[in-house]
Amino acid sequence: MSTARQREILRIKKMKKKTPGQVSQISLGLSSNPIQGSSEQCDDRPDRQERPRPPKLPQFAKQNVKLWFAQCDALFRTARMVEDDDKYSCIVGVLEMDVAEQVQRLVVDPPIFGKYEALKAELILKFSDSLSEKQDKLASMELGTNKPSYLLTQMQAIGLDLVSEAYLRNLWLRRLPDPLRTVLAATNEPLVELAAKADELAALNDNRRVASLQDVGTSALGFNAEDQIARLTAQVAALRTQILVKPKNEKEEEIASGWCRFHRQFRDKAFKCLPPCSFPKNA
Repeated sequence: MSTARQREILRIKKMKKKTPGQVSQISLGLSSNPIQGSSEQCDDRPDRQERPRPPKLPQFAKQNVKLWFAQCDALFRTARMVEDDDKYSCIVGVLEMDVAEQVQRLVVDPPIFGKYEALKAELILKFSDSLSEKQDKLASMELGTNKPSYLLTQMQAIGLDLVSEAYLRNLWLRRLPDPLRTVLAATNEPLVELAAKADELAALNDNRRVASLQDVGTSALGFNAEDQIARLTAQVAALRTQILVKPKNEKEEEIASGWCRFHRQFRDKAFKCLPPCSFPKNA
């Protein structure tokens, strides 16, 4: 018997002594090491990298959709989320049912490309005020107990794309108390600085008002009404002397007195008119 034949017989006998699983492993030539190109190695390829974790978005804000999307875009940048599909899915996922119904077409059948920007534009269009509604809001805004700078910020959020900054400045000044408006009306400071100055003067005026009330409470100890009037007059005079006050155009005020509140506020840019109103129709 040849040497090669003897070796083959010995190999077969050894294989019979092993378990079926071991025989299969030997016959197939498998090793305990992972196969080259396994799934673990495939996961390291660039196209199989882990997708960015979706950020937690704030609740949808109907009253200011532009600002809400600005917040969402900032969160997307922080999370390094740039894919159109990912951003679109995040927005759809936080919309309440009544909001989603307003953009149902883009939710049920979105475009293949640019679906996020399309949804963003549609939501802004659906929940933004019309020009007429913005004018109505501007005309009804009052200072109340707020700071002058807060009122200006609210008016800017509505009116910057509606009227010029100069007109908005004039509209804001009309909402301030007479003593404060008198002091600020003639200054040419930038609007932001003017608002800060208005806050300071308003706080000063509030402090003086409290002090005056305290003085009135002590009038029984020797102060009379004439002293109080003189003191208040001096306070107003001190504010007036800070800047040169421009006189009002009495003729213009007399003409405007017959106009409705929309034409008094917006002149020829008014989108509404409430009769009776004497504003020239062709102005």
